[in-house]
Amino acid sequence: MGHDGRVQRSRGWIPLVIGLVTFMLTTVALGTVIADWALRNAEMDAFITTVEASEAEMTWTQDNIRATFDAAGEPASQQEKDQLAADLEAIAAQGRDRIAAAGQAVAAAQVSPWHQDLLQAKQAYLTHNQAWQAYLDRASKDAAEFGQPQDEVDATFLAAEPLFRAAIPRPDGYAIADRVEVIFAEPAPEGPTQDARLAA
Repeated sequence: MGHDGRVQRSRGWIPLVIGLVTFMLTTVALGTVIADWALRNAEMDAFITTVEASEAEMTWTQDNIRATFDAAGEPASQQEKDQLAADLEAIAAQGRDRIAAAGQAVAAAQVSPWHQDLLQAKQAYLTHNQAWQAYLDRASKDAAEFGQPQDEVDATFLAAEPLFRAAIPRPDGYAIADRVEVIFAEPAPEGPTQDARLAA
């Protein structure tokens, strides 16, 4: 009896150790989940900030193109039409460069490799930004491009939306859902439509 009692007492610490290890593992796992949630939120916040800057450059370009059309009024001579085209091409070149710079910032946004949904959203938006660059590069050489459908610009914008929504962290620590809503609240961006003022 005495010997068995000593064995039982010596083994009494085993449940305590198991409980302590379980507690520590649970604490570590919970800490890892919380840390990853915080990291995801920070990454998404930084990424959305670069997207907002890119969208602002697209808006700048659209606004300046519309303002140029409005300022030109109804050009009566070929010289006035040529001047309008030259002004539009210059704005297209500026917009292309500004949007390209914004795209570089998007590309530089840090995303952890295991956050695949966020990586997909990032790549989709880069594709959209590049579609804008290509469109404006064509327009910088020929203002008549403003009269062409910009299906690639529109399609890449629409394709990015569900990927953005899928990447929103939950809980959302930076009002990211609201910011995504603002980005995609308007119809897909498209170039100003050419009218008779650019016709030869």
